[in-house]
Amino acid sequence: LDAWARKPNSGSYVESLLRKMQDLSIQPTSATYCAAIRAWGNTQELYAPDRATDILRRMEVPPCTITYTTLLQAWAQSRRSDAPQRALTVFRHMMTLDDVTPTAVSLNVLLGAYAKRGLAAEAFDLLEEFKWNWLRLPHAKLLPNASSWATVMAAFGRSGRLDAGERVKELLLELEDLFDRLGNDELKPTSDIYRSAVLASPDASQAQEMFSRMESRANSSGELPSLGVCNALLQ
Repeated sequence: LDAWARKPNSGSYVESLLRKMQDLSIQPTSATYCAAIRAWGNTQELYAPDRATDILRRMEVPPCTITYTTLLQAWAQSRRSDAPQRALTVFRHMMTLDDVTPTAVSLNVLLGAYAKRGLAAEAFDLLEEFKWNWLRLPHAKLLPNASSWATVMAAFGRSGRLDAGERVKELLLELEDLFDRLGNDELKPTSDIYRSAVLASPDASQAQEMFSRMESRANSSGELPSLGVCNALLQ
């Protein structure tokens, strides 16, 4: 099932394999259901994420964090106009469950649903919500990571907003400050993060500024700009 789930538009076929297993009294595992949900996530039909949701609801074993995150991905990849809102509904539901804990990966998939459509304000508000929850409650389970900031930068880069460049810069500066103050490796601005900042910059001048920031910090961190960052600047 997992092999078929990686193929485009395989939702119907993988779900039929799942039903054959059940007809043969072969008990599907959580991984089996994840494969079927992932298959619908890789299917381009507009009803595909609804079918993925139905599979989760029919599961004969308790859904776990990975199962729900796979469903989030199915909604995030959808072309439907309501996809970000439906992904947010799934995420909020996850937060109410005792046996399921959203992770930074779950949050970043959700943020990606908004970023893909250039919905920067909504992505930023979600990042702010979970950032402040964590800063107020250091033992909170859900911690945004550096990729969360990068995803919101991408949202501003696609938004077409006049202030997009300034907001990208503010996000990068905030991430650098949080890492410097807290020393949490999950918040470390790596080459991939600077690459995201360069790509999200609205013009070559700001892209150069983002690149120069990485060069200046490399003097203390020892992490030199990667080929990916250099290529992003050339673009």
